[in-house]
Amino acid sequence: MIRISTVTAFQGPVESIRRQQSELERTQREIATGKRLAELAANPAQAAQASDLDRLLAANERYGVNAGAVIDRLQTGEQALTAGIDLLQRVRELALQGSNGSVDKTVRNMVAHEVRELGEQMLSIANRQSNSGEFLFSGTKTTTVPFVQAGGGTVSYFGDAREREVAVNATRTIADGFAG
Repeated sequence: MIRISTVTAFQGPVESIRRQQSELERTQREIATGKRLAELAANPAQAAQASDLDRLLAANERYGVNAGAVIDRLQTGEQALTAGIDLLQRVRELALQGSNGSVDKTVRNMVAHEVRELGEQMLSIANRQSNSGEFLFSGTKTTTVPFVQAGGGTVSYFGDAREREVAVNATRTIADGFAG
């Protein structure tokens, strides 16, 4: 026969109650904070996994912002290119009109004046900026005015010949600008 003292007989259930109460407090804390890992030391493996997930969520958020900016720049660039094509088509029409031998000097002067105005509009299109204020046609030098007209009508390019690449996910980048 084994003798168990009264203290020993009560100590087991009391310890069990303390463990359950501690577990209850931890569960209530998780519910109150909405976080399963209130203390990193409680489960280092889950803490590391949670940290990795936070990092991935932040990266995905950045990729979403990048994708939105790329869409904005490409749409604005497409609009600028379409407007430029329209201007060039008008210049072509005027060139044909002006080259006709039956037009007089007054009409040719009007044609020349309109072509100069279209050139100014083309320069404005070539220096177009995105909604974020970056120049579309300056390559990677997005803060530099790409085209500047000097005296005599000469236009110089101050951008570069590279295209800016923007990450839209962990493995893919997209060019979001144009070299002038």
